[in-house]
Amino acid sequence: ILEGGEERVQLFEKLTSFDDIHVRLAEYGATSVVIDAQPNTESSRKLQRKLWDKGISSWLCYYSSNMKGRLKWDYNASDGPQVIAQRTESLSAMMTRVGVGDTLIPLDSPSGAWDHLSALRRVVEPNRDGNLTTKWENDGPDHFAHALNYARLALEQTAQAIPEEQEEHNDGI
Repeated sequence: ILEGGEERVQLFEKLTSFDDIHVRLAEYGATSVVIDAQPNTESSRKLQRKLWDKGISSWLCYYSSNMKGRLKWDYNASDGPQVIAQRTESLSAMMTRVGVGDTLIPLDSPSGAWDHLSALRRVVEPNRDGNLTTKWENDGPDHFAHALNYARLALEQTAQAIPEEQEEHNDGI
């Protein structure tokens, strides 16, 4: 949620079913959602279709470690709108925003949320050519951290102008 230029996480909650997600999103007035495409791709696609039917724009997210640029929005993918995110760059941007206080997380969030955020650690190591590279590794469950990253991507997407071809594609979802 964007309030007066600040990003505020309204809720961190573990839901027990994909069926509960669209209900919770409607309660909070969500207009744009990014969904983890893997490992349950078929369940993610079903959720995506259900959200579009309810008027909530949704994209499946695939991480890439070797793409140029940070994000690629594909409104016309054959299986529905998707975003490919450069994993290291998108996680670095999200973790920086949390670290400097630009993304505010409720103090009463479940302890698991904080544990998941701190499970991600930035690793810098040389590649085979000897150049230093950065990547994010986890040393425990990190699901809430990735959920926050997907929420950041959705927020970025809503700030962009939506191309006309998206409207044409959504009719088939």
